[in-house]
Amino acid sequence: MSSRSVIVALVLCSGFWTLSSQADFRESYKAGLEALEAERWEAAERFFSAAVAERSEERFNALLGRRYFPHYYLGVARSEQGKCQTALAAFRESEGQGKLQRVPDLVKDVAARRKACKDRKAAVETQAASVMELLEQASDALESLEQAKKNPQLANLWAQGPNSFQQRQQGLEGQYGQLQAQLQASKERQSTDDLRSVETLAQKLLVDVERTIADARTELGDRNAVAAGLLAKVEALEVKARSQLRGVRDLAPYPTTLGRRVRAVEGLLSEIKAGKDSAKASQLSRFQEDLDSAMKQLTSAARRPPRVLQDAVESFLAGDYEDVLDRLEGAGLGGDLGQAQGCLLRSAARFYLFILGGEEAIELEAQAIDDLRGCTADALQPPSERFFSPRFLRFFERALQDPESDTLEELDGSEDTFGETLGDVSSGD
Repeated sequence: MSSRSVIVALVLCSGFWTLSSQADFRESYKAGLEALEAERWEAAERFFSAAVAERSEERFNALLGRRYFPHYYLGVARSEQGKCQTALAAFRESEGQGKLQRVPDLVKDVAARRKACKDRKAAVETQAASVMELLEQASDALESLEQAKKNPQLANLWAQGPNSFQQRQQGLEGQYGQLQAQLQASKERQSTDDLRSVETLAQKLLVDVERTIADARTELGDRNAVAAGLLAKVEALEVKARSQLRGVRDLAPYPTTLGRRVRAVEGLLSEIKAGKDSAKASQLSRFQEDLDSAMKQLTSAARRPPRVLQDAVESFLAGDYEDVLDRLEGAGLGGDLGQAQGCLLRSAARFYLFILGGEEAIELEAQAIDDLRGCTADALQPPSERFFSPRFLRFFERALQDPESDTLEELDGSEDTFGETLGDVSSGD
């Protein structure tokens, strides 16, 4: 049944709790249902918000056919407007009260809306990242324009004429500021259509800035053809290098080798920025060679694990241990290091599912131990304290130390109870 069908069906069969002292909440609730059926989402949100304020507790009586789900319907009204964050909060409140679970169609509808919100968020983030990349390139180009302005041979020309370089620069900087504000507003509205419009304008801004820089350099007229060609190549590399640096930001704090490569590229970019406008052909050639070499070394140092492994890590950190196992089932994880990381994630996921499931999930305990022992020993590294509980760290160490033990009790050599184990996991980690 579609979300629309669920709404119509439940609007038609929704009854009210006949408490005469609370007529206001019934009136608000009824008006909200009518607005929902008419797809007047903003009005429905107002009415259900009023109903929640007047009577927050949800009610359900299957025998009498009476149901009162203001939090759920408030979430529906908000999700139809793209207000995912507040919609999800309303759904959580409805689920937390425990009545919604007695209506399977509503439970399915909430799950579908959660997925739609997740997909919408991912699409917005992808589109916003594309716009941000263009704006950062435009920012770099505006900085290059500012550097060109400082050239003594252009200083006297910068403000001259009806369409001077100064006027063009100010107009471009104003557009850049406006696009930043539009990007933020579009992200808050979760609107991919608005983001695509901002992306089109950002592309045009970048072209206009680069054209202005080219016009300013034409005015100089003091570079020979060889130097001009080399300068264009160096500047193209600069753009790629800045994009490459932005692409590894999420890996910070950097491992030693990667950090060294990042600093090398950053240092070269600073050197090139300071010297390219006055550099001769030989210096420009050196800039090109050095930056190209540094970028290749950075690429080598920033190799990422397979996508499936990254997705599994995200699911693990979100506490979705079943999804971790589903993603890693039969997945290709590359060499020994990838395989070892997959073993570790599988073991930890099964360990926590065992802890949460208790005796009914006892077979997961032995499987978690087998996962660790099946890894390539040289590639398997001790798990990080940042991401794994102290209990799992002890489990990891003892599983590898004692190859004959198959249970937590045997590994610990103690009388730990399930309650103590669960408390260890949930208390921190």
